[in-house]
Amino acid sequence: LVSHINTKDCVLRRKVLIAVGWIGTAQEIGIFNDRMLHDEDSLCRAWSASGLWQLSCNRLHSQTILPKVKDVFRQAIAVEKDLFACGVMIESAQSLFGKKWISSIAVENKDSVKIEKARKSAVRFLSKGKIKGDVKMGETIIRMENVTKLYEMGESVVHALRGISFSIDQGEFVSIMG
Repeated sequence: LVSHINTKDCVLRRKVLIAVGWIGTAQEIGIFNDRMLHDEDSLCRAWSASGLWQLSCNRLHSQTILPKVKDVFRQAIAVEKDLFACGVMIESAQSLFGKKWISSIAVENKDSVKIEKARKSAVRFLSKGKIKGDVKMGETIIRMENVTKLYEMGESVVHALRGISFSIDQGEFVSIMG
């Protein structure tokens, strides 16, 4: 399937990019990056951005993708001339990076005011140094030490928490009850 990405037939190339997004692996990240920046067809550039998002939904953890695509999204969004393609790139980036810059309706309607506003926000965010995906799995993201909580009930004091310490690492799911 990937061998057809270099076809001159842009309609076939679009279909291949969509399919590879759903079944691809980390090896295809570079192909999508290259197509997003250099394909002469605006829909191929758009579907390349969408393909990166599809990879994160189906096969790859976003932490594998984000460091490899952040700068490419910034470059591609900054220079894209086709409003629809730019909007699709922004939608894909916002899904990958956990942001909300534009609605699908604004993209479908090719709303130039909203797309340009979203472009500025996306490029500004993507130009920053650290992103959500920069935290490595197993790295501590929340740490609480010696936490105490007292409730006064009349003349009594209830010790709800007495010197509780814990940490939550990236990728852990935690439920606190009580």
